[in-house]
Amino acid sequence: EKNSECETLKVRIEEREKEIAVLREEKEKEIAVLKEEREKVIAEKNSECETLKVRIEEREKEIAVLREEKEKEIAVLKEEREKVIAEKNSECEVLRVGVEEREKEIAVLEEEREKEISEKNSECEILRASVEEREKEIVVLKEEREKEIAEKNSECEILRTSVEEKGKEIATLKEEREKEIGTLNKAREKEIASLKEEREKEIAEKHSECE
Repeated sequence: EKNSECETLKVRIEEREKEIAVLREEKEKEIAVLKEEREKVIAEKNSECETLKVRIEEREKEIAVLREEKEKEIAVLKEEREKVIAEKNSECEVLRVGVEEREKEIAVLEEEREKEISEKNSECEILRASVEEREKEIVVLKEEREKEIAEKNSECEILRTSVEEKGKEIATLKEEREKEIGTLNKAREKEIASLKEEREKEIAEKHSECE
């Protein structure tokens, strides 16, 4: 019985060994297939990596070229900007000088205008004084004429009391003298009015010239 059991166990062990051998063989085949597939994958990945490296190098070259072009463009733009700034500064300086010259001219013109106004004012004062003197002279002449007329009237009264004809002559002379005085007064007033009008015209012309 023990021998029979041993034989049975041996047979079973042999079968198990055969199965193990088969399994080991299948496992080795699978491992070989897996290794082959892995190597293929590794080779593909290595190829992809090389391709990516090449593409990266190309991109880096392109980036370097673009960076260089960009730096050149920036340098050109900076140079152009500096030129534009220099031109604008020059234009501003020219404009500033022009403005200063205009301000000086305006100051000179204002000073000249003030001088002309002062001169015109002094002329106006002279004319006003002259007109006042003429008016005073006219008043004095009127008073003298009135005194003369009064004197003549008194003389005429004395003569009229003595002689009627002399009274008539004196009356005639009085009327003529009054007409002459009226004519003189009107002429003097016309002269004064014309002088005032001429002065006002001259002053208006000067003011328009100043403006």
